Amino acid sequence: MWIFRKLFSKKKGLVKSQIHNQKEVQDSIELMDEDMFWNIIGTTLSTSNGDHVKQQNDLQNELLQLEAIDILKFDNRFRSYRGAAYN
Repeated sequence: MWIFRKLFSKKKGLVKSQIHNQKEVQDSIELMDEDMFWNIIGTTLSTSNGDHVKQQNDLQNELLQLEAIDILKFDNRFRSYRGAAYN
């Protein structure tokens, strides 16, 4: 849930008005659809022109357009790929 925590943490200082369709969210083990996940990654990769800091900011902006549950699903998908890469 690191992406979810980063976007919604008090330290980050995001205000509720920045979060699209905010609803109460319970923890979930659901994964985001692979095509949707890679579409988000591809969009941020193409707009960042190889600048990793810009891609991170673009990714945050893309995720803020999603509902909280979809951000959680994105994070779950990311973690599943990261775990597979290290096994």
